[in-house]
Amino acid sequence: MINGTLLKNAIISAANEIANQKQAVDELNVFPVPDGDTGTNMSMTIGAAVKELELLKDPTVEQTAKVCSTGCAACRHLFFIRRCLRCVSDGMRRRSR
Repeated sequence: MINGTLLKNAIISAANEIANQKQAVDELNVFPVPDGDTGTNMSMTIGAAVKELELLKDPTVEQTAKVCSTGCAACRHLFFIRRCLRCVSDGMRRRSR
């Protein structure tokens, strides 16, 4: 069973890997604009979410997902991840009512 802390740690781990691999992703030169900075942009965006996640102590899944779905709202590179996490957050909120 996944809990908020496990999800938080998984996202932080993924953010570290994106940061470690940002040069390789930059070299892919991918959608939506082939400008060679996709990895850098992804790293900066998920890094901003990580800063917010690190402030959460013993978070719920809903809290963790909400931080990530709203905390990086300006990032088009993580759109699908944000959308999935928004759905998790919304579903958990409805379930707890």
